[in-house]
Amino acid sequence: MAPAALLALACLSPLAAAPAMAGTRLICCEDPANGRSVCMDSMPPQCVGRAWRELDERGNVVKRVEGPISADLRAQREAEARRKKEEEAALREQRRKDQALLDTYPGGEKDIDFLQARWERDVQESIKRAETRLADAQKQQKRYQEEAEFYKKKPLPEELRRNLGEADAEIKSQQEILLAKRKELDSVRAKFDDDRRRYRDLTARPLPQGGPGVDRGRPR
Repeated sequence: MAPAALLALACLSPLAAAPAMAGTRLICCEDPANGRSVCMDSMPPQCVGRAWRELDERGNVVKRVEGPISADLRAQREAEARRKKEEEAALREQRRKDQALLDTYPGGEKDIDFLQARWERDVQESIKRAETRLADAQKQQKRYQEEAEFYKKKPLPEELRRNLGEADAEIKSQQEILLAKRKELDSVRAKFDDDRRRYRDLTARPLPQGGPGVDRGRPR
């Protein structure tokens, strides 16, 4: 069969022509002029700037090359690639946190209970100190206010005025400390509750492989 006839046959059906062209690889694409496949042993002019595929001597596709894509499709692919990258990063970070959690509590839930009790005790002691200082400041304020009653019709002595201002400032300061410490106590309890739930979830199933180890230390 003449080479031209073989080429024409390959264009119509690469699979049928492949046995007769042992060792030859073909480059094929869709001819935009007639919608049919065109194949040659080198790049067909019709395939330049378009999607094409390479076939081996058995007619199997060994390579595919995409043609130019639209701006919208490119943007979609880039967005999908970013999403996958972010998901992978989030998964690695979660594995790191999970390993850190397990390393923090090597003794299991009893370690969680122990550390929670210690942290709560520290915060409660801070709350008690602030309450004591607040009560003392309020007593001082009351004493200064009673003293100021004698000066209703004349200016307050500078020292008394200063003492009243300092008592007011101390009351405000201790009230703010109390508010912050009570919020901290709620946060500590919520944090250890979360750790306890996550610990139970992790120890109920194997930890995913590849999580990095973390030094043991205080709770995160």
